[in-house]
Amino acid sequence: MNDIYQFIDLNISYVIMGLSLLVILLLIAQIRLNRKFNEVSKKYRLLTRGPSGVDLEEILQKYAGDVFKMIEENKELLGEQKKLKEQVVQCVHNPGLIRFNAFNNMGSDLSFSLAM
Repeated sequence: MNDIYQFIDLNISYVIMGLSLLVILLLIAQIRLNRKFNEVSKKYRLLTRGPSGVDLEEILQKYAGDVFKMIEENKELLGEQKKLKEQVVQCVHNPGLIRFNAFNNMGSDLSFSLAM
């Protein structure tokens, strides 16, 4: 143990310089961490408060309400789509256009008729 104390006594200037360097590095690291923490704190406050001053809980509740409204509108649209599909079944199928000559003394077939 005396050997360690003697080593420290002989090299006290190097020990002090090394510890001083370590303190300075730790101080620089602490300053950088403090700046990063302040940046993250600002972003977190902006997230939880929002740019308009509304907190995050109110924003999420509004979006949840909007999603519920969209689900209801989607159900209504699906019902209307089903009604339209039923009406399409009764609509005209395979329409055809027939060309014929209505006047014998005229040239080509210039009259048309739509067949449903």
